Amino acid sequence: DWLQVPAEVTTYWCVIVRLPEAVLKRKHHITWLWNNVTEGNENLVHHIMLFHCPTGDQQEFAGNCNDPAKPPQAKACSKVLAAAAKGQWPTKYPLEVGMPMGGPGYNPYVMIEMHYDNPAKMEGVIDSSGYDIVLTPNLRPNDAAVIEIGQIYGDANSIPPHQPHFEMSGYCTADCTAKFPEEGINVFVSQLHAHLAIRKISSALY
Repeated sequence: DWLQVPAEVTTYWCVIVRLPEAVLKRKHHITWLWNNVTEGNENLVHHIMLFHCPTGDQQEFAGNCNDPAKPPQAKACSKVLAAAAKGQWPTKYPLEVGMPMGGPGYNPYVMIEMHYDNPAKMEGVIDSSGYDIVLTPNLRPNDAAVIEIGQIYGDANSIPPHQPHFEMSGYCTADCTAKFPEEGINVFVSQLHAHLAIRKISSALY
């Protein structure tokens, strides 16, 4: 859908939709994901995220993510399926891997979160950015998933004032890795993401 981007410095826009019945009838695998940004809006679109709503009786919604009218059950829309930031290339899954979507028992709703960064408060900008997704009912041998590592949003992670340098670290704890399958996991893609205060960022696998 087309959206007139609010003339505000920062906007988080959420759209909750029900998946097509053809996808819900049987399990599919996502094999390609294109973050399709409207031409000319590359500097406005900070990131695009796709979430599954694994629980709750959801309803369709389009509006500011912080709007009080946003259905309270939308808090369940927190399972990350995909994330893309400025300049990111499309995601092509390895031939033996696909991101699962649909099938019996799969909650039928997903949510797109758009983050618009509009420091000049430009008015009248129309955007229709989002994801182009390629799905196949021909399942691949392995299911993909997303693991998030880092810091949660919150006051506990605030940077003290007047700091010339401040380092923050986030770890995947033993409680988390204990849930990995016995045969382990294979990492085939990694993405770093931060906001305005960041100067350096890295990830490491031990």
